[in-house]
Amino acid sequence: MNELKQVSPKENTTLANEKNKSLGIDLPNNEEELFLLDHYPLLDIELGLANLGDASILHELLELLLKKELPTELSEIEAAYTEHNWCKIEELAHKLKSAALYCGTVRLKLACQYLERYQKAGYTNLLDKLYFQLIQVANETEQSINDWISTHTA
Repeated sequence: MNELKQVSPKENTTLANEKNKSLGIDLPNNEEELFLLDHYPLLDIELGLANLGDASILHELLELLLKKELPTELSEIEAAYTEHNWCKIEELAHKLKSAALYCGTVRLKLACQYLERYQKAGYTNLLDKLYFQLIQVANETEQSINDWISTHTA
């Protein structure tokens, strides 16, 4: 004879929470969403202006990001990757995320954030894939910034 197990409301809530649990703080609800960044803009000028308040400051910071921050940070991230130093990559992704946050480089911010927070949460399965996503998004962001700077003067 099959017996049905009764589940208390508390157990039922716990089971439901575990089933619907997200990956962690500042991460999407599931691993698939870590790689669904295409619908976010590479460069949102309106957001950059809202954050910085002035077009000349935005122009200056985008040039700094393009000429100094991105090349330096990407070089350091790539060096850390060759050493499989995920703690260093996490730190560098956090630093690059901070720069991306103010300039309106939304997709770059998210690529950095997802790699940083995934590593910080202790996950390892998708770190390589998140690393390559970050590199690709950074390259696309560089091109987007270049395109904007070439058509706008400070």
